[in-house]
Amino acid sequence: MFRGDYRGKIAHEDDLEYVLKRALDVGVERMMITGGSLSESKEALELARSKDYLFSTVGCHPTRCSEFEDTSIKASPEAYYEELLEIARSEHTKVVAIGECGLDYDRLHFCDKETQIKYFEKQFQLAETTKLPMFLHNRNTDGDFVDILFYME
Repeated sequence: MFRGDYRGKIAHEDDLEYVLKRALDVGVERMMITGGSLSESKEALELARSKDYLFSTVGCHPTRCSEFEDTSIKASPEAYYEELLEIARSEHTKVVAIGECGLDYDRLHFCDKETQIKYFEKQFQLAETTKLPMFLHNRNTDGDFVDILFYME
């Protein structure tokens, strides 16, 4: 959004550099750029590589989990997962978490509940494989989020 692009519509000029400078001016020492999809994870890591104080996450936001099954992005859910894993492993000093992943039942029009649950659970594999913490998202999930966290086998 700091680039001015809101879901394909340009709302304002790119002001990312201004936002970063303003944060540094008030004492922020480190920032984490969130990957909300495969393409955003790539972009987040690229941005993190540009400045010593920036770091990134790699993952798929719950409202974007249908991308795992979108064959126009990757041939299969496994290929999507493998590319997320490759990005997460590519730069261990810059990638600091898996996510933003979780569940969001307030925006089921973007991705249905079953798909969110399936790929939230899949991203636990990313965290386990990479030994990275998870950056979690939980919105109006009627206990499903907690059940997944505490009762996963």
